[in-house]
Amino acid sequence: MLIGIDFGATSIKGACVTRDGAVTARASVKTVASRGPEGLLDDVAALIGRLGKGRRIDGVGIGLCGMVDTVRQEVRYTTDTLPGWRDVPISKEIFRRTGVVTVCDNDGNAAAWGEYLAGAGKGVSSLVVFTLGTGVGGGIVLDGKRLVGASYTAGHLGHIKVRAGGRKCPCGDRGCLEAYASAFAMRRLYHMEPAQLFNRAKAGDAKALGAVDEAADALGRAFATVACTINPEIIAMTGGIAKGWPALRRRALESFAAHALPDTVEHTRVVRSALGNDAGVIGAAMLCIG
Repeated sequence: MLIGIDFGATSIKGACVTRDGAVTARASVKTVASRGPEGLLDDVAALIGRLGKGRRIDGVGIGLCGMVDTVRQEVRYTTDTLPGWRDVPISKEIFRRTGVVTVCDNDGNAAAWGEYLAGAGKGVSSLVVFTLGTGVGGGIVLDGKRLVGASYTAGHLGHIKVRAGGRKCPCGDRGCLEAYASAFAMRRLYHMEPAQLFNRAKAGDAKALGAVDEAADALGRAFATVACTINPEIIAMTGGIAKGWPALRRRALESFAAHALPDTVEHTRVVRSALGNDAGVIGAAMLCIG
């Protein structure tokens, strides 16, 4: 039995996961950023204790919303939503608190690893996962290995440029995917939650239809960039925005086809995550076995 921890800016979700990716127990706590690294690591350790009670736990995997040095197993830094996290030896600290061997990676990489081993990517050698939530992130598995990059920042797919000189992104640049196809963008531009926007589009609301079309076009352009660069067998989506895939699908695939090489489009399947909201915890747990 393994434990996966999906450590986000608003909540810390945990699950007991079998080696074939089945979730057998769940627990979560609210992320209280003001507790700082020490306090939050205590919270993670307590969550692991709850999940592991009465069970033999062979390992803990943590996916965290930040830059993670996967060699040193340290959090290099996180976003402003988790202040004070710089050069934190998270795996060492959780092992010290729990006595269980712990590994960590960026949460997008963890989600991609979960999809590769137990979800939409089973049986393939390469896939790319877009995590479409408040922001846009992702993860890449290439030839059966997680791609982390020279500075551990591979997979930050939200900053693919989809519009030259376009909208300003939270990163400070312009034209990023995150400025068009994230909950952040929809709230800021349309003052609606994504689910509400998709429902209004389904009902024929012109403003909502325009917003969905714009987000879908941006997604298709990003898919094309990834497909022409990496040529994965599968592009999968997870997160709250991915729930609106039925509304996004037609325009996104049209945009993908318009901006990618025909052979690339033909040999890349674009799908929703098979693991859904569990991709993060399942993938985190499976960091222990690969």
